[in-house]
Amino acid sequence: MRIPTCRPLTWCALALATTTLACLGPYTGEVKAAAWQEAQGQQATVYLADGRTLKGMILKETDRYILFEYQPEGLSFSAQMELQKSDIVKIERTGPAPESQVVTPTAESSASTAPTNSDAAAATDGSVASFYVVPIRGQMNTDIRAEVYEDIAKEIEALPSKPDVIIFKLNSEDRGETLRAKMMGDFDPMEYSMLNMDDSEALLRHFRIGPLRDIRQVVWVEDAVGTSSLLAMGWDEIYMMPEARLGGMIEVLKQSGAWGWSDSQVRAKMMAAWLGHAIAHFEYGGHSLELAEAMLDPTYVLTATWNGRQVDWKLNKPGEYVVDGTPLGTTQFTAKSAEDFCLSSGTAGTLDDLALLLNYREFEEYDGQAKTTVDAYIEDWRKVLAVTEDLWVEYQDLRAWATGNDTLKYLGQARTVLVKILRNMKKFEAVQIRLARSIGITPQYLEDQIAIIDEQLKQLRQNQGGGAGGGGGYISPGGGGGGRN
Repeated sequence: MRIPTCRPLTWCALALATTTLACLGPYTGEVKAAAWQEAQGQQATVYLADGRTLKGMILKETDRYILFEYQPEGLSFSAQMELQKSDIVKIERTGPAPESQVVTPTAESSASTAPTNSDAAAATDGSVASFYVVPIRGQMNTDIRAEVYEDIAKEIEALPSKPDVIIFKLNSEDRGETLRAKMMGDFDPMEYSMLNMDDSEALLRHFRIGPLRDIRQVVWVEDAVGTSSLLAMGWDEIYMMPEARLGGMIEVLKQSGAWGWSDSQVRAKMMAAWLGHAIAHFEYGGHSLELAEAMLDPTYVLTATWNGRQVDWKLNKPGEYVVDGTPLGTTQFTAKSAEDFCLSSGTAGTLDDLALLLNYREFEEYDGQAKTTVDAYIEDWRKVLAVTEDLWVEYQDLRAWATGNDTLKYLGQARTVLVKILRNMKKFEAVQIRLARSIGITPQYLEDQIAIIDEQLKQLRQNQGGGAGGGGGYISPGGGGGGRN
């Protein structure tokens, strides 16, 4: 596809085009092959320019970055993050570095760190860039799940010719979040995105760590409000559509439960643990710790000061601009404010516009299976959910009818329906999650009910249906099964 005109870039986008992209270097396959090698691992202490000190293991090292594994303070799990060498003050290594870990710069790899506009050159040399667009849409933790994107990552890995850019098109906002939506009746609490930081981090790992990590990746935000905005921060190159929003992470805090502890010491520990886990998403994208805390915790005042072409974020300290001065909510951005503060690299309403911001005048969209995979998964699990909700209503009716001489008949049918519901819940974890929210049932609960019915049926058959009454031992689910929500 040929794009005849160039859209003017904003000052911030131009700054990023000449600095950030220069640091990233050209995204040709030859350079990528020379840019990194597998490392055996080396213990090290890394001192960062923002004042942090991290202790862990270097998994990979190039002339531009290191892949570092460390354990966040106060947490039991380890995390991996990419650290740009431009952000590192010093590395103290323990023991000799494995030979495969240190990459000797070649003329080609050294050129990748030189301040050249390599992408602009690629756009004018007659080559056509290839884009692979990956849709990320719907409700977090049901429509958007790591298991779905693992298949997409594997497909891209298997391609004989890798795309120049993977574009993640993100559209996930908590429906009914506004007062107007509630007043107009467009409010479905079942569609609120649900927090699962382990799953969203697993999704990031499929692309940000491993074979695909050296392919240029950008997230193109159509809308990201609530828990989805945490996922968006896992990429360092962010672009937004004109009406897009990015933020609303107070929902992340609310769903974490960290605020819910009455004991102040326990609450402080839970907040620290929760923040550490959430901030890991920002570290995948190389974003500021101060920005992360302001977007996650409403108690902070966030200010910004320009330092050349960089933005220095400050918490509860005076700066040139007050970005967020209210304790009522977490920091969030519109497309314009995100671009003004260089959180977004630019605003693009169409893929053609985005290509220009990426410095490609010609591109072709890869004919991959990502859209088909995502659409089919969302359609399938939601169909199964609807069927399962109907089965639950049927089950309640059968239980009510299981009395007197009809006890054996309807109790047996009720058991059959429970088995179908359990099978559907095990087929899609998204169905489990939604039914736990809407009805309050889990696979374990259903297994317990089936065991109770089996015992009732056994007694009925032994007594030829006499005296059991069909109701003994039945446990009603918490909310009382009101049918489909």
